[in-house]
Amino acid sequence: VCLVALGLIGVIVGVIAMRRGSPWWHGAVLVAVLLFAGPVHHGLLGGHPEDELVTALVLGATLAAAFDRNLLAIVLLGLAIGSKPWAVIAIGPVAIASSDWLRVAVLGVLLAILIVLPMPLANTSAFRAAATGANKIDEHHLYSVWWPIARTETTGPSGRTIVVRRLPHWIDHGMRPL
Repeated sequence: VCLVALGLIGVIVGVIAMRRGSPWWHGAVLVAVLLFAGPVHHGLLGGHPEDELVTALVLGATLAAAFDRNLLAIVLLGLAIGSKPWAVIAIGPVAIASSDWLRVAVLGVLLAILIVLPMPLANTSAFRAAATGANKIDEHHLYSVWWPIARTETTGPSGRTIVVRRLPHWIDHGMRPL
């Protein structure tokens, strides 16, 4: 489902480009890049396909705002931020693309708050534990800026060997995700 949304947004952008005179294959290349690019592959392997869905929501919100579909832009932006907090970086581009930038930005953020707020209210300790776990950075992959200085460890449950790279504790302790 997450990849379907990303492919669909690529098709929509391709159709818009074709209507403006671009050849059909530009859209096909865009869909291929969106679906097969390294970060998409890494996100899927890392068990986070929802990042692709949020990317599609952000792209859809920006397109909706650019075509003066402000209500759709608000809903898509709110869903994106409510799904993954990193989507707040889309507030600026979506607002700039909109003719009613302040309304789109404020209502998109308010919708995201309404989506997320019931979780900590329903079970504060579980929400805090999940947020703490999500913010822990202890394994580093090839795309990480910390990769060159991270040490290699071999671990594994039940006799299986898994090689991970971890930062020294004195560095890792002070790091926070963006």
